[in-house]
Amino acid sequence: MAEPYLERLRASKMAIRGVATSLRQELFLDKAKDIHVSTIMPAAIDTPFFLHGASYTGRAAKAMPPSTRL
Repeated sequence: MAEPYLERLRASKMAIRGVATSLRQELFLDKAKDIHVSTIMPAAIDTPFFLHGASYTGRAAKAMPPSTRL
């Protein structure tokens, strides 16, 4: 899902998915049946980062849902 000011985050997540997909295809072609590739992208963690981070929107920054509180 695209969100303003998060283009670098989205680009890096898409790059990770692309690398994992390519790796799965290479392993399939090499007939490597005992190797599995998992892509894990955890949700945001609601830490003090959001209290101290800069915001160009004029609004307080907060973790995107779903988020986990520490």
